[in-house]
Amino acid sequence: MTERRGLDGVKCPCGHVNPPGTLICEACGRPLDDDDGLLNMRYEGAARRSQQKPRTIVDHLWRFFASVKVAVWMIVIALIASIIGTILPQEQFKQSSLPPEIFYPQTYGLIGEIYYRLGFHNLYYSWWFIALLLMIGISLVVCSIDRAVPLYKALKKKRLPTDPGFFRRQRLFAAVEAPEDAVDRLRVAFARRRFQLTEGKGTLLAEKGRISRWGPYVNHVGLILLILAFMLRVIPGFYLDDYVWVWDGETRAVPGTPYYVKNERFDVTFYTEADFPDPKAFRPGIVKEYATHLVLYRKDGDRLVEVARGTTRVNHPFEYEGLYLYQSGEQVGELYGLVLDVWDKQKNASVGQIHLSLYDPPEVVDAGGGYRVHVLEYYPDLRINEKGEPYSESPRPNRPAFILEITGPGVEAGEKNWVIAGVDSDTILPDKRFKYKLAGFDLRNRSGLSVRIDRGLPAVYAASAIVVLGLFMGFYFQHRRIWIRREGGTLLVAAHTNKNWFGLKKELVGLFREAGLPLDEAAIEQRRKTR
Repeated sequence: MTERRGLDGVKCPCGHVNPPGTLICEACGRPLDDDDGLLNMRYEGAARRSQQKPRTIVDHLWRFFASVKVAVWMIVIALIASIIGTILPQEQFKQSSLPPEIFYPQTYGLIGEIYYRLGFHNLYYSWWFIALLLMIGISLVVCSIDRAVPLYKALKKKRLPTDPGFFRRQRLFAAVEAPEDAVDRLRVAFARRRFQLTEGKGTLLAEKGRISRWGPYVNHVGLILLILAFMLRVIPGFYLDDYVWVWDGETRAVPGTPYYVKNERFDVTFYTEADFPDPKAFRPGIVKEYATHLVLYRKDGDRLVEVARGTTRVNHPFEYEGLYLYQSGEQVGELYGLVLDVWDKQKNASVGQIHLSLYDPPEVVDAGGGYRVHVLEYYPDLRINEKGEPYSESPRPNRPAFILEITGPGVEAGEKNWVIAGVDSDTILPDKRFKYKLAGFDLRNRSGLSVRIDRGLPAVYAASAIVVLGLFMGFYFQHRRIWIRREGGTLLVAAHTNKNWFGLKKELVGLFREAGLPLDEAAIEQRRKTR
C-alpha cells in the first residue's frame, strides 16, 4: 500500500517521497492510487500546483486562473460582448457629427439609448472589456505555467519504470515470450525508425516526436503575444481609428495626427454601356467608383507644408508613413452654405451678397460697398428654452440661425439682426435698416475618410505566426513512447502516445516483425476506457 503524508508528499513503497498530487512514483513508476484503470499520463503523472490544497490567497488566485473552465467562460463572455458590439455601429463608425448621447437615441430609439447607457457604443476600448482581455491573458499564462512546468520536469528526466503495474495500466500493453537477445534486436529496429533510446534499471525506453507535446504551449505563447499586441492599441501613437468629413476644397486637421488633409476634388464614376459585356444588362446610374483627390500637409510653424498627394478609392487607401486614409463615405450635392443678398431698405437696393457656411461660418464677410458683416452667433439647430434664450440642440444644420452685425457707411456703430432659415428677417425685427434675403444655396460634395494607424501590426503578424507554428507542432507530430522490460522469460511491452493510437499499434507490431519477434495485434491489450 502507498503511504500518504498529507501536504508534505506521498511516500512510495520504494522509499521515494513524491510531491503532493503525484499520481505515478517519480522513481519506480508505481501507480500511487488504488485504482486499476488507465494511468493519467498527460503530465507523466506529475503534480500540478493548482491541484494542491490552497494555503494562501496566492494559491486561491492561482487555482482560479489555472482553471480551464474559468478561461472558457471568460472567452465566451468576451465573444458575446463582441457580438453585441456589432449590433449597432461603434462610436467611431457612426458617420454623424452628433454626439453619441444624442445620436444613438435619436437614430435607434430605445435600443440605442440602452446601447449607449451600457457603454456598448465604445465597447472595444472600454475599461471592462480591456480588463476581461487582460484576465484571459493572465489565465493563459497561469494555465501554461501550471501545466508546462511539471511536463518539462517529467520530460527532462525520462521515466524508466521498474514496477510492472506501470506497464499493465497503459492503454497498449502486451506480455510476450521472447528469446534472450530480444531487447538487442529491438534496439536495432528502433534505431532504424529513428526512435531515441534510453536505457536503465533494466528498462528500455524508445520515443520520438517529443516536440508535439510543446505544441499547445507554443500556441499559448502565441495567443499571449497576440493579446499583448492588441493591448498595444491603448498606447497613444500605436493605434488610431477615426473618421473625418472633408468638403470639396476644404482643408481639415486629421484627428489624432499632426497632419492636415485637403479635399481637392471628390469624384463619382458611373458605369457606361461599354463596361458591360452584354449591353442589354446596362442600367444607368450604377456607381463604378468613389474617389477623393487629396493633399496631405504637415504644420511647420504657422504654415502648412505639403508632404504628399494622391487619391483614395474604396478598398485602395491613401498611405503615408503608416497613416492610411480610406474612402468610406460620400455625400453628393449636400447643402454647404447659404448665399444671402444684403438689402438696404432705405435705398431699396442691394448692397451685395455674402456667403455663410453652415459648418464653419467666417467671423467677418465683405459685403461690398464698404460694408462688412460680422457673424456674432451661430446656432446650427436653433431652439428656444423656457427662459426665451436661444440654443442649438445639435451641431447638424437642421434649422440654422445667425446673429449678424453689419458695419459700414451710415452704420458705423453697427446694426444687429437675426437670420433664421425659412423666416423673413422683417417679421422678426421690422424696424432695421438692413435685411437679408435668401439668394441661393451653396451645394458641395463631401467625402468621408476613415483614418487608420496600426503600428502594432508587425507584432500581430509575428504572434499569429507563432500560433500557426504551435498548431503545426501539435497536429502534425505525435509523441510516441514504448517501454520494454524483461521479467524472467517474458517481455513486458507498454506504449503510449498523445494521438493516433491505431498508428502506434501498427508501428509496434511492425517493429517486432522487423526484429523477428512474434507479436500479434490480437495479443496487444488495448483498453478504451480512460480516467
